[in-house]
Amino acid sequence: MGDTLRVGIDVGGTFTHAVAIDAMTQSLRASVRVPTTHRATRGVAEGVCEALRALLARLGQSPESVALIAHSTTQATNALLEGDVAPVGVLAVSVGRSGMSRVTSARAERETDVGDTPIGEGGHRSVPVRHVHVECTSEELSDAVGAAIGTLKAEGCEVIVAAEAFSIEDPSNERRVAELAIQAGLPATATSDISLLHGLRQRTRTAVVNASILPKMSEAARCTEDAARALGFQAPLLIVRSDGGTMSAEEATRRPLLTVLSGPAAGVAAALMYVGVADGVFVEVGGTSTDLSAIVDGRPTVRAAMTGGHRLHLRTLAVRTLGVAGGSLPLLGTDGLAAVGPRSAHIAGLPYYGYGLPAPPLKAVLMAPIAGDPGEYVALEDEAGRRWAFTLTCAARTLRGEVPEDGAAAAGRLVGLGAREMCQAMLERAIEPLSAAVLELASEHGLDGPRLTLVGGGGGAEAIVPHLAERIAVPWSICPDAPVVSAIGAALAMMHETIERSVANPSPADIAAIRQEVRQSLLRHGASDDSVEVRVEFEAAAGVLRATATGAAALSAGPARAGLADDALAERARAVLRRYGADEVTRVGRSEFLSVYQGEVRTRRALGLLRRTTHPTCVVDSTGAVRLQRPDGVCITTTAQEAARALASEARYGDAGLALPPARVISAARIVDVSGLATLEQASALLEAELAGVAAESPVLIVVG
Repeated sequence: MGDTLRVGIDVGGTFTHAVAIDAMTQSLRASVRVPTTHRATRGVAEGVCEALRALLARLGQSPESVALIAHSTTQATNALLEGDVAPVGVLAVSVGRSGMSRVTSARAERETDVGDTPIGEGGHRSVPVRHVHVECTSEELSDAVGAAIGTLKAEGCEVIVAAEAFSIEDPSNERRVAELAIQAGLPATATSDISLLHGLRQRTRTAVVNASILPKMSEAARCTEDAARALGFQAPLLIVRSDGGTMSAEEATRRPLLTVLSGPAAGVAAALMYVGVADGVFVEVGGTSTDLSAIVDGRPTVRAAMTGGHRLHLRTLAVRTLGVAGGSLPLLGTDGLAAVGPRSAHIAGLPYYGYGLPAPPLKAVLMAPIAGDPGEYVALEDEAGRRWAFTLTCAARTLRGEVPEDGAAAAGRLVGLGAREMCQAMLERAIEPLSAAVLELASEHGLDGPRLTLVGGGGGAEAIVPHLAERIAVPWSICPDAPVVSAIGAALAMMHETIERSVANPSPADIAAIRQEVRQSLLRHGASDDSVEVRVEFEAAAGVLRATATGAAALSAGPARAGLADDALAERARAVLRRYGADEVTRVGRSEFLSVYQGEVRTRRALGLLRRTTHPTCVVDSTGAVRLQRPDGVCITTTAQEAARALASEARYGDAGLALPPARVISAARIVDVSGLATLEQASALLEAELAGVAAESPVLIVVG
């Protein structure tokens, strides 16, 4: 079958899942599950190796059939949460140059002295940081830095951060310092490796957190790659980033901080690419926790990362994690059932009730899952003293008639409830915090009305998502192959790169330059040229110009699902627009891969005297995935040659001068979002760059609204 298999691996807290996806059809060929090997000699790499071996055996394939391996990782997240970090030495340099004053040098020294840096939950743990500032000329740099590295090494530093005030304009001195540190036997990173934004203190702090996990992450990545190569795999090895894209293993060892939230990001990647979610909240339900992520216009929502109360120069998925999931245990209080979770069957080391149970338990008992926990968690016990967990999944399966009611009845007797009442009570307790979090997340990201749907993934999704959706009265669905959705997301995740620059008022040249820079960066990391798309946005209040590139890894066969017939595409659009009140839909424009559908909704206002007509609009790709939906929109059909002029015709004068309404420009398979730019001139510059090389008469659609 050729090298058309993509392998995705999700390294979870309890299990490591591996899947093989056919790159041509995006269909699941095989999946396996093995225990995660946290305490093995090679750490989680041993579990990854075992999963790869088992996957090949199930497929009956050789390693040569695999075109790509991608995996999520918990290494960076766990290191920060547990405080398993390396002492960092910040080596700041002020290299003599024209215009540099003693005041500038003193400020650089002060700004780079960030002190021990709080990390983890509540900032209770910190990265030990030592600081040396060197002021010298270019000719003195090597000797001065060599002496400073010796000082930091003697103070116990295991990794070096190179910092300089002007490095976002010229990173050469920082890179030279990092090279000297590596030659001296210490891993090193530079502040300009992580961010190109102004704010030396914030940039240094971000680099410190990155450096603190660099040795551990480098070792984990090396072990994983060695394990894959030992099995005969020669395919590229990618790692899921915290923004839902992927990066090379080599890049991950340089910027490991970008892999924080790698696990949840893999699930979101599946929601986008495997399921085709355009708008909604992705609810990934594991055994111990549930991750909530908002998806808007076919993109995950992101936010600035924080550690110890400090903002970092890093953007991650806007994930909310709650300690309630499919394996959560009931906890009793003075008035009955107090909560469900945060402890789970996995932490307690108990099997689920109803899965291969040899005999019904006779009673429910109270226990502490681990030392130091409250002793009021409920377990089930038989006459031989064997115990089982009665979890949320068990409760849901009991209500569906898939599990005997004996366990629920025994647990319910502790709080004076019948079997079904106990199950209902457990679900209500669990759903209460989840529903509040979903509604808050939806409100933050404008997912109101028909745009709010729930999409469930993970092994515990069937237990929670239907009941959660019923509580907040929204539509819901469960992902295909939900238990292995994160591994699927890893296999299908696109490559990602983001570059940010501090620019007060970006010119068309600035926009063209940052677009080209991020595109070239992604190509250097292995993306195929024809797959790269770039989104440029400008945060005027912060003065930040940001370019994000996405693209597929360069393979002999990329992921592409078969296209649907026109009537199937229309039915998919009808299902979406019906939620806005539109009964009939019409295709109002199409490109090679994307179609725009509209409906018409008339409502009466002001005692029925006035009528208002809206045109709910959605964009559907050739596979049936909804890429964009709006409650009211306009579709303009034009050509590549006339696109800028057509876009300009939609600009209107307001309080801040001439401005564009929210608009997306569609060409072939691309949707260019120009809504993130402040002026018509900036939007036109981006559009010109995006359509360069497109034939003048090629059809272009503009969706306004």
